[in-house]
Amino acid sequence: MTRVWPSREEWVAAAERSVRTACLPLERVPEGAEHYLTADEVAEMNRLNVQLAQAARPILTAEIARFAEELPKPAPTARTRRADFSVWLNALDGTQMRMSSRMFTLRHARTDIGRQAKADPTALTTWHWSPLTYTVLSDVVRDLLDHLDGWQLLYGLDAKYQRYRWDAAREAEEAAVAKAIKVRSSDEGWARELERRARIDDGPAVRVREG
Repeated sequence: MTRVWPSREEWVAAAERSVRTACLPLERVPEGAEHYLTADEVAEMNRLNVQLAQAARPILTAEIARFAEELPKPAPTARTRRADFSVWLNALDGTQMRMSSRMFTLRHARTDIGRQAKADPTALTTWHWSPLTYTVLSDVVRDLLDHLDGWQLLYGLDAKYQRYRWDAAREAEEAAVAKAIKVRSSDEGWARELERRARIDDGPAVRVREG
């Protein structure tokens, strides 16, 4: 069967859509905060991450213990065998199931925060983007976390980083769109596209085995 290619006009008109659907805007720019903030801001951001992580862990531990008290004993740990964990989980009613899910989410968040408390160099994103921002926390615990010293400063630095990265991503995408339109509108770009199509049309046929 002969392949039907878009006309030159259709190919040029599809330039913008081709760029915008090739990848997400943020995939066009680097991720780390060091690309968007000053060295002093990055250092302060990392220092606050460690400080807040260390302060948050005991608060989370107390919340995890509160959930564990409402669940059958003993609650599973990381060392619990999978078979034993399945038996424990299957014995829960609906309310207990939701409570256990919140407890395990908190444990996961605490682990992630612990890595930042040890100054993990890969943990450049702030811990408040973790599951802590969802409804696994009681109002009392959430209020304790929100009022930790340094929270507002860290939030401001992270918001600035996110804003600068998104601005750079949008700028990179618009530049890529403009470049694609320019290339596709040129005779040279069209000639290269025709060569690409010819290589595909002249390539080996792909046969689908039936049955």
